[in-house]
Amino acid sequence: MTPALIIAVLAVLLTAMVLRAVFGFGDAMFAIPLLAALVGLERGAPVLALSGTVMAVLLLRERPSLVDGGAVLRLLLGAAAGTPLGILVLVAVPEVWGHRILGALVLGFGLWALAKEHRARQAKTEGESPTPVTSEETATEPGPLRRWLRDLPFGLIAGVTSAAFDIAGPPLLAYAVVRRWSDDALRINLQAVFLPLGIFTIAGHGVAGLWTREVLMLAAMGLPVMLLGYFVGGKLRVVVRARFGENAGKRLLLALIIGLGVFELVGS
Repeated sequence: MTPALIIAVLAVLLTAMVLRAVFGFGDAMFAIPLLAALVGLERGAPVLALSGTVMAVLLLRERPSLVDGGAVLRLLLGAAAGTPLGILVLVAVPEVWGHRILGALVLGFGLWALAKEHRARQAKTEGESPTPVTSEETATEPGPLRRWLRDLPFGLIAGVTSAAFDIAGPPLLAYAVVRRWSDDALRINLQAVFLPLGIFTIAGHGVAGLWTREVLMLAAMGLPVMLLGYFVGGKLRVVVRARFGENAGKRLLLALIIGLGVFELVGS
């Protein structure tokens, strides 16, 4: 691996970690297509998984009181079931078909969530819906069984996409739209999901034999870059919120998700 290629990988990783620090996710949506082009999915995904997992610890420490423990548990159980399927996709499915599957999933979730968010904003304008809630507040919730049936599929798909492409954000953002979470609740609860999910994914990559010496070298060089991204992203988050409003993050991320889905489908 040439020095120029290593620098390119680290530059992608830095930008990805800034996105993660600002929005709570979006790092993998940006980085995975570029890392796949630079070093391949089997090397890029483990490097990003390690940096993203450490980033989750740092972000989660900021406002742990916002964590919705019940929702996180249900999502994680679904993700645990989906992780082996994702590893199978990563190892067994040809890369071109992997990109097509990813593009279709991401585009579908993005369009669905955008439509739901648009309807919610229209209802709010007409006085039919309350403002977005944080996970500390009480919203109208279904019974226990319906909560499990609602949350497990989102977690399952997040586990598949995380293990296969290190991209768990789109189904979880769609879930946040369903729950009407604020940007802060979205960002913190995503970290509560990403932390154990990242550990599952890292372990799965190890079982699949993806932690080679070259990958470990890239991951070690990526950790200081991740810390820089955390610092820069924290400063940038304040600027984005002041300029675009309290809950603009979900709309920006939905636009990025749809763009990624189109890119993956067209590029493959």
